[in-house]
Amino acid sequence: MTYQIDAWLERSDPYLRIIDCQSGVVVMEWRNQRLKGLLEQGDITRQELEDKSTNQQALVRDLFLYDCIS
Repeated sequence: MTYQIDAWLERSDPYLRIIDCQSGVVVMEWRNQRLKGLLEQGDITRQELEDKSTNQQALVRDLFLYDCIS
């Protein structure tokens, strides 16, 4: 499976979504305070999301794991 990260962090109501590339279905989504909490704790960083050299699939895996433990 291949996933795409769709994030808009500069909005007044920021969001981060994980989308299944084959079906286009949003499989995970973080918004507002929940997303701000992940960013403030350093669980994910803007740099990871913006850096093209970041292994995006590894980042998706980490996001799935954060969702399981939160």
